[in-house]
Amino acid sequence: MSSTSTKTEVSTLLQAYASALSASSTSKVMDLYTTDAVFMPQNFTTIEGHAAIKETYEKIFDTIALDVTMDVKEVHSFDDEWAFARTTTAGIQKVLKTGETSKEGNQELFVCQKVDGSWKMARYCFCSTNPPK
Repeated sequence: MSSTSTKTEVSTLLQAYASALSASSTSKVMDLYTTDAVFMPQNFTTIEGHAAIKETYEKIFDTIALDVTMDVKEVHSFDDEWAFARTTTAGIQKVLKTGETSKEGNQELFVCQKVDGSWKMARYCFCSTNPPK
């Protein structure tokens, strides 16, 4: 049921997310989430709701800077309002306090919802693809 336009629109959403991460822009990131979104980052408890997710990104961007690119591996829609996407992200992470850099690599799963004609991230989970330190 995945139309070409849905794949293109969801891919565009996710590329905008990668750009917002690389810009350390909480406002740009939050524009891409639904108001009732759920964020499930590796090694953290689940974060629910727009306000809590915003606070989390503020803390992230106060701690690290990212320079990443995203590869959208697949997009599939359930219907006209719901789709999921599988992606990988690669790049560099910089710890702001020390300047230390390291390789950034993740695999992600997004559940996206069409809200008022625009695709948004409703659920997002990721884990690192880097070997344990």
